[in-house]
Amino acid sequence: SGSGSSGSGSSGSGNDGGIGDPTCAIMASNIACKSCLEANCCEVVHECLDADLLGCVSCLDAFMDGDPTACDTSIGHNDWLAECVEYNCLDACAP
Repeated sequence: SGSGSSGSGSSGSGNDGGIGDPTCAIMASNIACKSCLEANCCEVVHECLDADLLGCVSCLDAFMDGDPTACDTSIGHNDWLAECVEYNCLDACAP
């Protein structure tokens, strides 16, 4: 018996499935990125995204570019990012 993996890493489908996936709903890798965003906020936001869900980087870039609906939950995109934006977490990053 032992502790084993806590489930914090990439679970395979979370990684590959996220790349180019237009609907990045909350899944294993997104939850890791969400906690990363909450912990580090703007400082390493792209680092978190690059590591945890490559498919959603374009969504964030569009948001940073001034499209506030790029990650809107109403379109089904990136609930965790919209939530982070609601907390004004990414506001300081916006140009």
